[in-house]
Amino acid sequence: MRRWPFMLVIALLTALILSGCGPKTADDVMSDLTKRMEKMDSYKANGKMTLLTGEKPLQYSVEVWYKQPHYYRVMLKQDEKNVSQIVLRNDDGVFVLTPHLNKSFRFQSNWPEQQGQVYLMQTLVQSIQDDQQRKFSDDKETVLFDVAANYQNSMLARQKIRIMKDSYSPKTIEVFDKQAAKLVQMDFQSFEYDFKFDDRAFVTQKNMTGWLNPSLTSEDALHEKMVDGTEPTLAESSTSDQPQTPAKQQTPVQSFGVIEPGYLPEGVAKRDMQEFRLGDQKAVMLRYGGNYHFTLTESHPQTTTVSAMDGQLIDLGHTFAVLLGDEQKTMTWTDEGVEYKLTTADLSLDEMMKVARSVNGQIGK
Repeated sequence: MRRWPFMLVIALLTALILSGCGPKTADDVMSDLTKRMEKMDSYKANGKMTLLTGEKPLQYSVEVWYKQPHYYRVMLKQDEKNVSQIVLRNDDGVFVLTPHLNKSFRFQSNWPEQQGQVYLMQTLVQSIQDDQQRKFSDDKETVLFDVAANYQNSMLARQKIRIMKDSYSPKTIEVFDKQAAKLVQMDFQSFEYDFKFDDRAFVTQKNMTGWLNPSLTSEDALHEKMVDGTEPTLAESSTSDQPQTPAKQQTPVQSFGVIEPGYLPEGVAKRDMQEFRLGDQKAVMLRYGGNYHFTLTESHPQTTTVSAMDGQLIDLGHTFAVLLGDEQKTMTWTDEGVEYKLTTADLSLDEMMKVARSVNGQIGK
């Protein structure tokens, strides 16, 4: 019987092992990622989203909570301002909450199934699955998918999704336009699968009141309880040593500077501006005409409350808007304490969204 040299046996065994454990292909990673998503019960993520669409980069803190089967909570906060907006989905519907204004809109919607967001893991995985021409590469710790972007913003054409190899959690997302200019960057600072949420984490009223104690994190605020077991109102503190200050005093009225869009459709120019009052608040209306006609109303509401509105939820990237009407359409959104209403009979939804996004980051005059 022929005896093989010891070193040759070791070399053959090593080659066999390595041949079965080579680099994973795009299909391998996609299969593993899909299985991970199917097994998960929930996730909690935090990160920074940078928008590069204006004159200067704008950065937002993003907090995402998800729990099976359809509970979502997304909080967006501009780093330079202490103003947040929450998008919440629970058994009662989909809500856009602006807690410091005591303002809420409710929708009967299946968001976000048909309106993906760059900070939602479900959207990222779906984008990878849908693009049969996806490009794939890997390095020591991460894998990178280069795929088509599918968002409400028609300017977004492609995205690069970087995922950690060990945990299958997202690391960075870069989104580009058709000219390969980067418009959005999402950097995940933490991502935890199967996070255990408080039972009230997705309750609408709790999310409207949990912001009141600034010493608490968003998650801690939802765990706080009143001594008598009741929920605090917007005019009350969540703790006994918080001052009993009405909600409208939490964010003082800013000096009113008129903000004009940075983008106008071709053949459109400003016609005039009118000042008027909405209740006890000053407001302005900008009128535009030419090839298309629309008005842009700006005000600084303090205590407006709206609920059970039938409308369409619109993702503007830095905030969410409400679209109402058919022939005469009105898009309403809040940004940095200013409420905007864009009304038109002939602008397309895509053009309305471009105008709406272009006021973000503009300086009032």
